[in-house]
Amino acid sequence: IAYVLARLLFSGLPDRHGGAKVAFYSMIIECLGQVLIYISTQPNTVLLGCLLSGFGFSLVVPSLGLEAIKRTPLQNRGAAMGGFLAFFDLSFCLAIPIAGAMTNGNHYQVVYFLGASAALMGVWIAQNL
Repeated sequence: IAYVLARLLFSGLPDRHGGAKVAFYSMIIECLGQVLIYISTQPNTVLLGCLLSGFGFSLVVPSLGLEAIKRTPLQNRGAAMGGFLAFFDLSFCLAIPIAGAMTNGNHYQVVYFLGASAALMGVWIAQNL
C-alpha cells in the first residue's frame, strides 16, 4: 500500500528536485523501515517497518533511473535505461535466493539487517552523485 501510494503521490519529485536527492531521502526512509523490521518484536512495529520500507523503496528506481539517463547522451538514453533496469532486475534475481539461503530456514532477521545495510550504502552513493 505504501509503495503504491508513494508512487501515486510523489512520482514527480525526482523531476522537480533531482533524482539523487530523492533517492537519498528515499533510501533513508527505506533503511529506517528495514531497521525497524530487524529489531522489532511486535507485529505493529514490523508493519510500520514494512510501510516505511515500501514507501522509501518506491521512488529509488525512478530516481536513480533519472540520474542514469541524465548522464547519458540523448541518442543513448534508451539503451542506458534498458541497461539500468536489466541490472536492477538481475540484482533481484540474485539477491532474493541468496537472502533466502542465508536465513537457513529460520533466521529471517539477517535479511533485514542486510537490507538496511544495502540501503545505507545506497544513501552514501546517492549523496555522492
